[in-house]
Amino acid sequence: MSAIIQIPPQSMTLSSDEIAEITGSKMRMHQVDWLRRNGWIYHLSKAEEPIVGRFYATMKMAGVNISGQIDASNEPRFGEVR
Repeated sequence: MSAIIQIPPQSMTLSSDEIAEITGSKMRMHQVDWLRRNGWIYHLSKAEEPIVGRFYATMKMAGVNISGQIDASNEPRFGEVR
């Protein structure tokens, strides 16, 4: 049985058009400035283009606080295992 609706796989990073839509600018320098001022985590490609992860952007746009730190209270305490 074939699927009626097929969703094409998406890239793990946002496209340049998606970054322009979020930042309101097509100029790389302005995009990077906007991302930095608004606390977004991004990387720069060799061509100095901002790279933003799709999952990160989805969570950020949904208002999820992404601190990049691991909550140590959830880590196992192997010292207590006997």
